[in-house]
Amino acid sequence: MTMTTVALSKLIPSAANVRRYNSEAGIEALAADISAHGLIQSLNVKPAGKGKFEVLAAGRRLRALKHLQTKGGSILGVKVTKDYQVPVLQGPAEGVTETEISAAENFRPCTPPRRLPPSANSTRKRAFRRKRSRRGSEFHV
Repeated sequence: MTMTTVALSKLIPSAANVRRYNSEAGIEALAADISAHGLIQSLNVKPAGKGKFEVLAAGRRLRALKHLQTKGGSILGVKVTKDYQVPVLQGPAEGVTETEISAAENFRPCTPPRRLPPSANSTRKRAFRRKRSRRGSEFHV
C-alpha cells in the first residue's frame, strides 16, 4: 500500500463496500469533527480508471468530506474544495480483496456499556471521587 494524496473530486464510492445501507445520520457530526480535528484516518482507495479512485474503506468519511465541500466548510482552517488533497492509502495489500478491506473497516464488536474495560471503570471511579471531594456529596461507586 502506498500513502499519497488525491483530489476530493477524484474520489468515488466503491461498489465493493460491504455496508449496504448508507445512512446520512451522523454525517454532519462527523463532518464537524473532521473540520475541527482534521482527517485522523486516511481513506483506502484503488484506481478506477479515467483518473478516478474508488474508496474501498471510509465511505462515511468521504461523504463527510463531500458535505464539507458543498457547505463551504474547512478542515483546520483550509477550505474544502473539489481540489482539496485527501490523504489516502492506495491499493490493497497483496492477497487481500477489496471486500475484506471494507469488512475489516466496518467490523465493530458490540460492547455493552456496563462491560467497560477495567481502566475505563477505574477512570470513572476517580472522576466520581474528585467530584465528591469537591462538592462534599455522598457518591458511592
